[in-house]
Amino acid sequence: MKNKKIQTFILLSIIILLSVILGTLTAHKHQPWIHSDSLKTGIVTQKSENKHKIPYEVQTLYYKDELVARVKNIETINKHFEETYQEAYQKEFPDSKIGLDQDLYYLPQLTYQEYQDVDQDVIDFLETKKLYNVETNKVTFSNGAVIYVKDETDFQHAREKFALNFLDESSLKTLQDNKKIEPLGIYGEQVIDFSVKETIKIERDYTSFDNIYKDEAEILKFLSYGYDPSIDNYTTQKLDTIPGIAWQFGMTPNQIVSINTPKIKSAEQILEEGTVLNVSKFNSPFTIETKHERFFEEVIEQPNTQYIEDETLNEGVQVVETVGANGIAEKRYHDTYINGSSVDSELIKSKILLEPVQEVVRVGTHVEPSQGSGRFGWPLANAYVLCGFGCYTNHRGVDFSTYGSGYGPILASDNGIVSQKGYQAAGWGNYIKIDHGNGYATLYAHMNAPGYFPVGAKVAKGTVIGYVGMTGRTNYPHVHFEVWDHGTRVDGCKFVGC
Repeated sequence: MKNKKIQTFILLSIIILLSVILGTLTAHKHQPWIHSDSLKTGIVTQKSENKHKIPYEVQTLYYKDELVARVKNIETINKHFEETYQEAYQKEFPDSKIGLDQDLYYLPQLTYQEYQDVDQDVIDFLETKKLYNVETNKVTFSNGAVIYVKDETDFQHAREKFALNFLDESSLKTLQDNKKIEPLGIYGEQVIDFSVKETIKIERDYTSFDNIYKDEAEILKFLSYGYDPSIDNYTTQKLDTIPGIAWQFGMTPNQIVSINTPKIKSAEQILEEGTVLNVSKFNSPFTIETKHERFFEEVIEQPNTQYIEDETLNEGVQVVETVGANGIAEKRYHDTYINGSSVDSELIKSKILLEPVQEVVRVGTHVEPSQGSGRFGWPLANAYVLCGFGCYTNHRGVDFSTYGSGYGPILASDNGIVSQKGYQAAGWGNYIKIDHGNGYATLYAHMNAPGYFPVGAKVAKGTVIGYVGMTGRTNYPHVHFEVWDHGTRVDGCKFVGC
C-alpha cells in the first residue's frame, strides 16, 4: 500500500513538471527569443528599427568589455582601416597594416532585432579614440620581457651598442666570429669571453602606435634601463674624479665612462667642475657575462719581521741582521663580470719571480713587541684600490676591495696596539684603530662586525683583525684604510705602495 502511494506521488510530480514546461512554451509561442544585449544601448547610440521572425547573426563590437554597437558591414570598417593606414601610417610603417586595438573585439550574436546602420558613427568613435594597432616587430625575450620595435635592424644595432658597454668593439667582433682570443703575452687586461644569457624571438604582431620603440636610441635606452627608466644625474664638484664618483654611486669607473660617452673618454679624464654626468645603474632585460684575463706582477709581502731578543742591547735599540724585501709573483686571473659588475675572480696561474726575504732584527729585551716596523702592508690580499686618497671631496683614506666579491679578511698593516674600536652609523660603520707606537696609527672601517681584538690588545703585522662588510656609509664591500702620521691623516698609498 505504501509503495503504491509513492508511485502515485512520483507520477503526479512528473505531470505537474511537464505542465509547467508546456505552459512556458505556449506563453512564448509568439514572442521571439531575445539576447541579453539585444536591447542594450552601447557607446554609440543605435536604435532598433524592426524585428525578424527568426533570429539572425550580427557582429557586435565591444571596447574594454563595454558594448560599442552592432556593426552592419565589417567590410566598411576594414576599408576605413586600409584608408587610415595609407594616410597616417604607411610612410612610417611601409609593408604593414593596422587592425583593432587590443581592447576591441567582435562577438557574433543571434538576435531578432533589426538595428540602425551606425557604421560611420563606429568609425568616428575609433578615429576619436585612435583605437588602431599597427603591425610591427614583436621582440620576446626568454625571460618574459616583450617590446615592439619599428625596425628590426635598429634593434640589432642597439643590442650591439649595449654590449659595447662591457667590452671593446674589436673583442666583440672576434668573439662573434667564434675566434679564440690568445692569452696575454705582456702585462695587461683583456676580455676573453662574452655571452648573453637570454635568447630572443622576433615575429610580426600588432600593438598600439605609442607602444612601439621608433628608433635605435629608444631601443638602447630600454635595453639599458628597462620599461620605466629612472635616469639619475650628478653634477661634478671641484676635485671630483671618475673613480670617486663611481664609488659614491656603487658603480665601476668603466660603467661611468660607457654611459657618458662621448662626454667622458676614459676613467683617468680630469673632470671640469659643473659637468652633468649620468650615474644611472643598468636595469637591462639582457644579462651579459664577460670574462676578463688579468696578467700582472703582484708584490709578495715579506714575512713579518723576526725579532730576536738581545739582552746586550739597551732598551729601544734595534740592530738589523737581515734586511727584509718584498718578493714578486707573476699572476694570471680570470675575472667574471655580469653587466659590468664583478662577481667572481679565479687565479689561473702563479709564478714566483723573486722570493721575499724576511727581515731579522735584534732588539733589546725591554722593547715592546707592539712597536711598529714602519713598513706597512696592504690591509687585504688579492685586492685593488677602489678609491684613492682624495678621489672625491673629503675622502681622507684609501678604499681597498678584493677581486671578485669584494669581501675578505682584513689584515693589520703593521705591529701595534688596538687604541680604538667602535661603530659610526653615518660614517665608518664598524671600525678599529691601531697605534703603532712610532708616531703612526692605522684605521680600518666598514667591517661586517666589531673588530676581533679589544682595546689594549697587541697585534702583529698581518694578523686578521676583522672582515670586510658594508656597515656605515658605503655602496660596495671594501675596507676604508687610513694612515695617521702624528695625528694627521696622510695618503696611505705612499706607505703601502699602491
